[in-house]
Order: sequence, then structure tokens, then C-alpha cells
Amino acid sequence: MASSTDDPGFTQRKAKKRNIEAEEEEEEEEEEEEESCVDRISELPEEIRVSILSLLPFKEAVRTSILSSRWVDVWESAVTELEFDAPETHPVSHSASEDPLLSEKLAELKKWVNRVVAKQMEKDKQITKLRVSFALTDEAKSDEDVDRWVKFALMSGRLESLDLSCFMYHGWYYRFPYSRVIQTPDRLPHLKPLRSLRLSCVIVHGKIVEYLVSNCPYLEEIVLTNSGGLWKLRIAASGSSPSLALKRLELKHCGTLKSLEIADAPCLTHLTLLAPEKSDRLVKLSMKNCVALVAVSISVGCLEPDFAIDSISSHAAQLVSLTMKIDPREICFSQVADEFTRLEVATTVSSAWLR
Repeated sequence: MASSTDDPGFTQRKAKKRNIEAEEEEEEEEEEEEESCVDRISELPEEIRVSILSLLPFKEAVRTSILSSRWVDVWESAVTELEFDAPETHPVSHSASEDPLLSEKLAELKKWVNRVVAKQMEKDKQITKLRVSFALTDEAKSDEDVDRWVKFALMSGRLESLDLSCFMYHGWYYRFPYSRVIQTPDRLPHLKPLRSLRLSCVIVHGKIVEYLVSNCPYLEEIVLTNSGGLWKLRIAASGSSPSLALKRLELKHCGTLKSLEIADAPCLTHLTLLAPEKSDRLVKLSMKNCVALVAVSISVGCLEPDFAIDSISSHAAQLVSLTMKIDPREICFSQVADEFTRLEVATTVSSAWLR
């Protein structure tokens, strides 16, 4: 009796069955793959998508607008930090300085920023951070544009960080909008959440900084770089601000500075004072009752020696880091060397301290 394996029909049926099973398995795999590629996130309610984008950095959130039509405007409702940074327009960039289309690029960039800010204003959004870092041209119009951005950010009532790096061409500087935007009684409450102020290539006067210190009880950081108009600056407790929150103060390449006075700043831990290259301006430095100060970095053409010695030596016992680049003819700390009991980092360049 012949076995079923010798039957050609049986063999064909078995092969056909295997082919069918293989095809079914392949179809199942394709269905699983297609199912795994389904964009389920885009099908989520907008509230959830907004929540997801709120966790992303600003640039990444903006990029999601190209995913599909369902994502075009979602980021506008999600972001609370606006960061407009175009390093290719910075004057330090060789390509930027020689780019014949620079003005056109900057004009388009400003239009986009204006459009974003306008939409945020329509939504009555409250933002926590505004960062603007690109070159500006067309002085009068740029002042109006930046004023509008700063006003919107401050009036949102939740701004914690303001960072303006308005790189200039042809010697033009943006003026910080004190009288135009800030100095009105109805806006004072909106300033209170501010924690960080960073200004670069911005004209800002000492009275403006002092006003902000006095009226922003949570202001912890002030960094001013290449800021013209800063002649005198006094950081001190006042009736409206009896206990300063300021922890870090950096004044870098502010060529007009003549006097810096710090008094009763119990939270101040870091002080940086750097003068422009080849500066011979005499700077009067006075510090009193900065009980938390641990790091000082000073590089100036000339400090008034009596004030500098008194100010630094009075905090010698608490300093952990001291970096100085000063005229060796001006200051010598040999008479107070033993007072630097906690000093771990002491870097000096062309100085004669502790000799």
C-alpha cells in the first residue's frame, strides 16, 4: 500500500498550505508594521499635545510645526520661554560682516519675532523667559521692535529671565527701555517675578539697574556686558527691598564705569568686574557686609587702591576664589595675606598681591 507521502497530490497540497501560511504570516507582519507606524500622537487631543510640547526647548517645539497640519500652531500655545538666537548675524562672525544679504535676513528675522510676539499677545500668554540674541540694524525701527518684545515679556507678569544681546553694527547700541516701558506705576507689580537680567551691547544706566534691584525681590543674577552708559552703580538694601536676593553680579567690559558700591548684600556669592582691554579708567570699588561672598574676579586697568584693599580684605576670611588682573603698582595685599584663610584658588596676572 503506497504511503501518503508518495502521492504527488498530497505533496502539492502540503506545499500550497505552507505557502498560504507563509503569506498569512507575512501579511500579519505587514499589518503589525503598519500599525506600529501609525501617528497616534497626532490623534491625541490638542491639550495633551500642548502639554507634550511644553516640555521641549523652544527651537525643538517650533520645529514640530512641519510635522503635519495638526501641528502647525500647537507650539504657540505650548511655549512659555521665547528664545530668538541667530548666531550667524553676530558681528564677530566673519561671514556675517561680509554677507550682502545680512540686512534682508535680519529684516525677515525681526518680522518673524514680531509675528510670534503678536500671536502670544493675542492669546494673552504669560512667558517666563525672553532671550533675544542677534544683530540689529535700522536703529529707530529696531528700538520700537525690541521695546515691544520687552514690554510684552514684562507685562505678562511671570517673566523670570530677561536676556538681551543686541549686537550692533556701525557703532549703534540699543537703549534699555526704562522710561518707555518700565518706569510706570502700573507696571511695577509685573516686574516682581524677575530672577535673572542679562544685557549685552545695551545702553543701561546705573539708576535703571538700581531701580530693578530695589523692585524685583527675587532678582538673583545681573550680568552686564559691553553696556554703555553705566557710570556709577550702587547695589544696596533699601526700604522697598530690605533684603537683597542678588547672588551673582558680573560687569564685563563696561568701559564707562567709574564706581561700584555694594552694601548689605547678604546673598551675594560671586562678583566679577572686568574692564575693556587697554582701559586706564580709575574704578572705585567699595564692598560692605557681603557675608556670603566666596568668589571675586577682578580685571581692571586701575582700581583705587585704598578702596580695593579695604573692600577685598574685609571679606578675606570667607573668600574661596580670588582672581585678579590689575596694575601691580596699585595694590599689594602683603599686609593682609594671613587673613585669606579659606582661599583655594588664587590666580593673579601682572599683579603683586601677597608678595
